[in-house]
Amino acid sequence: MNPNSLANLEKGKFKKGQITNPKGRPKNRVPAYREKLMGPEKAKQFQGISREEYFSWYETLLAMDLDELKALNEDATVPVFVKTYARAMVADMNAGRTTTVDKMMDKINNRSEQNRAKDGSSVDLAYDAGTAEATEAIQKRIKCKKEYIVKLLKKQGKYTAELSMQATVTAQLMVRTEMLAEEIFSEGHKVINVEISREGHSRESISPKEKLYIDLTTHVQKALRALGMNTDSKDRKTDNDSFADFMNEFKNDSDD
Repeated sequence: MNPNSLANLEKGKFKKGQITNPKGRPKNRVPAYREKLMGPEKAKQFQGISREEYFSWYETLLAMDLDELKALNEDATVPVFVKTYARAMVADMNAGRTTTVDKMMDKINNRSEQNRAKDGSSVDLAYDAGTAEATEAIQKRIKCKKEYIVKLLKKQGKYTAELSMQATVTAQLMVRTEMLAEEIFSEGHKVINVEISREGHSRESISPKEKLYIDLTTHVQKALRALGMNTDSKDRKTDNDSFADFMNEFKNDSDD
């Protein structure tokens, strides 16, 4: 190495006690802007959107129908980012796209994978196979499920063009739920995980996949409700049980 280079390195070293940033760390100016815009009292009570609330809005938006999305845009108390997604979803519906929904579903699924990874469990679920063949098979399965949902809606006189995106979301959720069910109900799956500490103590916990399955089934119910195919259970069975008819159609089709 060139001796001159070593000398330059020595010259460039910070001396002990030397202040490298005399002006100090840049001040966060956001609180001042917030106080200016909102006023002191409101700014003092300000609370940001938590990560949990962020994803809860995603799940809520995915379960809404077209009228609910439009009504949400008129509510002055709803955060701007939520309205932005709602407007994008309405625009996609009118154009027959699922771009916004696909992005939201990807973020929710990535979050689930990260949570499972934190728990120390595998993130390689059956429907996460990375091969092109597996991806194509999944997309075909979703397409078939959507076509059948649309068929049933038309048969019941409930289908409109605006429901195309909601039917896609429902099909995606149903396929993912079915594929996860195939895994957790297969031979060898353990509902309870047992971990042994270094001290020899055992700790039992429910498999993250079981929790994910319950979460997905809840989303399926919400998506079906948004399509008018599911209603809250009542003590008395009515003559117009749309969800029962919907499930019977699936059962009869399978029997054929």
